[in-house]
Amino acid sequence: MHRTIFALSTVPGKSAIAVIRISGADALKALQALGVDADIAPNRTYFHKLLDPVKRTILDEAIVVYFRAPHSFTGEDVVELYTHGSIAVVNDILSSMSYLSYLDPATPGEFSKRAFFNNKLDLTKAEALSLLIDAETTIQKDIALRQLQGDLYNLYHEWQNRLTTILSRLEALIDFPEDDISPTVIIATSEDIKVLRNEINRHLQSTCRGDIILRGINAVIAGAPNVGKSTLLNNITLSDSAIVSDIPGTTRDIINVKVDLGGFAVVFSDTPGIRATDDTIEREGIRRAMLKLEQADIVLYMVDSLDDLWNILDILQDRVDINKTIVILNKSDVMNEKELQRIEEWGASLIQSSNKFAYIVISAKTGAGIEDLLQMLSQRLRDVYPVSNDPIITKIRYRKALETCQECLNKFDEKKSLELMAEDIRMASAAIGSIIGNYDIETVLDQIFSNFCIGK
Repeated sequence: MHRTIFALSTVPGKSAIAVIRISGADALKALQALGVDADIAPNRTYFHKLLDPVKRTILDEAIVVYFRAPHSFTGEDVVELYTHGSIAVVNDILSSMSYLSYLDPATPGEFSKRAFFNNKLDLTKAEALSLLIDAETTIQKDIALRQLQGDLYNLYHEWQNRLTTILSRLEALIDFPEDDISPTVIIATSEDIKVLRNEINRHLQSTCRGDIILRGINAVIAGAPNVGKSTLLNNITLSDSAIVSDIPGTTRDIINVKVDLGGFAVVFSDTPGIRATDDTIEREGIRRAMLKLEQADIVLYMVDSLDDLWNILDILQDRVDINKTIVILNKSDVMNEKELQRIEEWGASLIQSSNKFAYIVISAKTGAGIEDLLQMLSQRLRDVYPVSNDPIITKIRYRKALETCQECLNKFDEKKSLELMAEDIRMASAAIGSIIGNYDIETVLDQIFSNFCIGK
């Protein structure tokens, strides 16, 4: 990591201001090549003309800031150029910098990777930075900010410290075998492991799935052809995302639209109508719809007839999990008062027998009941994915590492040799270390930082 790197740190495209970042030992040298005095003071802003390093023509007028190592984001010398956001201006500056032999374009996440290696960020904070940049809703932002403030790092670091204490105790027993080993030492060690194992298990079993909340909750709209699925999607998203037609089988592929619903990012998916068909293309669409149903976090299953509603449990039995399904009876605009009363009585009796069953009557055509549906869905999300102030697992890799740690702790057996006991604890500690980054995990690092944007 001895090369000096540069990249555009803001989103590519036309904007009022663009930020170009340079990091490394030659950051000031690059700034001087762009026509700025190299003796500028750190942590102060300067207004300066930027010049082409070869032609000495004016590239732009910019605000320039120098951050001296180690007091910078990466821990290295860093220069940031706040230029006009013109696409032409940014491209010309980046092109001019590429001709400087001591500068290299940054790879995705390379600035954050250097910050990690210079102890400016642990891995959970580095990933929290990426989560914060990608956040689209208030809940996503709040979860990312808490992780950035260190709630996960503090928890996992404390667990690893306890494992280190246990390991050092076992290593001492191995190194001094001539000393009498008190049975109480092994018993105390086993009890410490049991307590830690229970804490990790509670953390893993938490009903708040941060990884699901951050990637977006999959809400699949399903049902037979022509029950109003596409009209419902258009109503929810306030757009014409899906084509609406009286012809059955119009929707042949899955249409996904993301919506902010009460702070939750919800991806609504309109699926092809489920029915028996000889049409090859439609059949493939139905296959994909069934696969989407299996992957759904929430299912909005639509029917448009009373007969289907009375038999809804039989219809859903082989298709979806009733516990994550809201049944929607559409076309209330063509129902009379007597029918609506029967539906209400039927629904009340079914809910009484299964408090997890949920249904609602709407008219996708007129919009009646849509707001009630969204409120019902929003409440369901708050119930299924409660957001507390406790640290939340935000990455699948965290969950897998903690499960590995649990497996190692579960293998701890007082009847084993001390060496095997110590190895179990060492592997458990390494699993947690792979989360926060104080373990030899170069492959993991490459995978993590490659998902960052280039300017980070």
